[in-house]
Amino acid sequence: MIDVPTAVSKSAIKYNTLRSWIHKRRIQPHGRMKGYGRGGGQTFVAEDELVDYMTTPRSVGGRGNKLTKST
Repeated sequence: MIDVPTAVSKSAIKYNTLRSWIHKRRIQPHGRMKGYGRGGGQTFVAEDELVDYMTTPRSVGGRGNKLTKST
């Protein structure tokens, strides 16, 4: 388990990208450590789960190419 700032520094992704992946449940949070004055805290994620998600291919989406007929 590593916290989000450590995961950001080890990988080549931005902090907000990782936070959105956690918020959208693409990466599961595995714990939260409180201890900050204003109710903040550190969220922990599994490092192997983060690496697996980063290496899986994603579909680009879109319409695709239009097939042309030769007449």
